[in-house]
Amino acid sequence: MPSAKVNNLIKMVNQIAANICFQSSEQEVVVKIANHLQLFWAKSMKQDIIEYYQQDGEGLSDLAGQAVARLAGQ
Repeated sequence: MPSAKVNNLIKMVNQIAANICFQSSEQEVVVKIANHLQLFWAKSMKQDIIEYYQQDGEGLSDLAGQAVARLAGQ
């Protein structure tokens, strides 16, 4: 079970995905989400969400999960 901190990150990335998802194709949306995380999230936040994704990732929406995987270089 993710910590409260990670739960907040999951919520945030899912919200970003939900807000961006109507703007472009799926692949473009994934790139936009990953870019947003890269530009605006602290290194520790990115590390935490990547670790969560790699361990489970169940709470992430499909687009958010794809973006985190991209961020992780997968």
